[in-house]
Formats: sequence, structure tokens, C-alpha cells
Amino acid sequence: MEDPISVYTAARNYIRDGEEAGWLEFVYQYANGRNSVALVDLPTIEEAYNYLVDYPLYNWQEYEIHPLVDVEFSFEKGLKQMAAMAMN
Repeated sequence: MEDPISVYTAARNYIRDGEEAGWLEFVYQYANGRNSVALVDLPTIEEAYNYLVDYPLYNWQEYEIHPLVDVEFSFEKGLKQMAAMAMN
């Protein structure tokens, strides 16, 4: 078993490296000290998964992943679908 201080330090460095590289936009920890929220900017969910499983604390945490879509993209898609439905 690895030294907990070393693993915790590696996790902090992993987050810092991700922020410096630009793929990790931010990480905030909830005040309960047990959970956090992060925003990543990656082209595919598979790439996000790769970064996630490389996180040093991966095996000790639970995750919920919610892909985001740009709101303008969403509106454009919705308007096209509504226009198509109106033509039928």
C-alpha cells in the first residue's frame, strides 16, 4: 500500500498539471470535504475517461459524469427539429 501522503500529494499535483495543460478548467471541493466538482474541456468522453482513471485518488472516490453541450448548439438543434416537425 502506498503512503497516503504521497498519494494525496500526487493528486494535488495531477490537478495542478491538468489546470496548467488547459484540459482541466477548475476543481472545487464541497464544504463537506468528501466531494468535489470539476469541469474538463476534452474532445471525447473516452479522453475524459482516460484522465479520470489516471487520477491518483480514482479508486477511492465515486464519480458522476455529465457531458455538457454549448447552449447555442442546443438552441440551433432544437429550432431545426421544431421547424422539421412543423413541416410534417
